[in-house]
Amino acid sequence: MGCVLVASSIALILFPEKFTHRYSETVPFAIGIVGTLFFGACTIAALRIVIFKKIALSIDNNTLTINPGKKNTTALRWNEISGFKEVTVASQKFISVLLYNPEKNIEAETNSITKRLLIYNLKHYNSPYCFSANAYETNHNMLLNMLNEAWMLNTHKTIL
Repeated sequence: MGCVLVASSIALILFPEKFTHRYSETVPFAIGIVGTLFFGACTIAALRIVIFKKIALSIDNNTLTINPGKKNTTALRWNEISGFKEVTVASQKFISVLLYNPEKNIEAETNSITKRLLIYNLKHYNSPYCFSANAYETNHNMLLNMLNEAWMLNTHKTIL
């Protein structure tokens, strides 16, 4: 889709006289330049997302790490997690990470926008951290089972 929009924008640059019903040739030419730059950048960004897969969730013996390697990395120790819960919003399933002391994690957040989002999530979903399996290469049930198994192994608890 992005390539089609870029090609259309290039056509405006190369053949502005064909698009001059009401306007001078400079208007379609300018729209073509802006469109080529914008849609070209969007296409490159989309391709980077598709080609370069990034780890979004990391599970080890000590922590569940959300967005590892990024600026807003969140590392939750297994002993801070009280479990996982499925939340449905407008037929979209989310996994909510239930914490023993969610206020502590919210207070530790330094970014004010992220802090407001965590407070909103806590108020509406009983947890500051919720995520969807759509962002990962697995389905919702497999991800929920994987998280529950890792939680049980690392906290030596059982799910009722």
